[in-house]
Amino acid sequence: MTLTERLHIRSRREPAADTTSPLSSPGEETLPIAGYDDLHEKQVIAHFRELSQVDLAEIEGYERAHRNRRPVLDKLRYMRSPEPLPGYDTLESREVVQLIEGADTARIRAIRDYEGKFRRRRQVMSGAAQALPKAVANIGEASRRDEKALRTRTGIQERSDRKAG
Repeated sequence: MTLTERLHIRSRREPAADTTSPLSSPGEETLPIAGYDDLHEKQVIAHFRELSQVDLAEIEGYERAHRNRRPVLDKLRYMRSPEPLPGYDTLESREVVQLIEGADTARIRAIRDYEGKFRRRRQVMSGAAQALPKAVANIGEASRRDEKALRTRTGIQERSDRKAG
């Protein structure tokens, strides 16, 4: 089974963490941050980098329904973005580096940008930096690069023709 197949299987699993607290309010026991209702805005926001996109969605729904704190919702809006691959947030650093090694430039950039915004794992960022110069451009990038080269050659040729004429 390939790493990508395992990743798809993992992304379909239910979250296993049980953060039930005896002091929890109704609905809070399902939140990925223990004691959520007792935390101040900054304390809540400090946990966001540790959470997956699924967890952030749960927090956002709960926050909107209960406290509706503007700073928390603003940070959630910033933090919420699609994973570069389904189930990415469940991957270990070494698994991401394996994926990077066979990826095209667009995928590597997506992983690098997502990682920089969220977990900032040194091993992943280093793997992306090393793989990007050697990676194959995806079809969209290759065609844009070729179009730009053609426009450049055409522009140079037109200027040369005007000077000669």
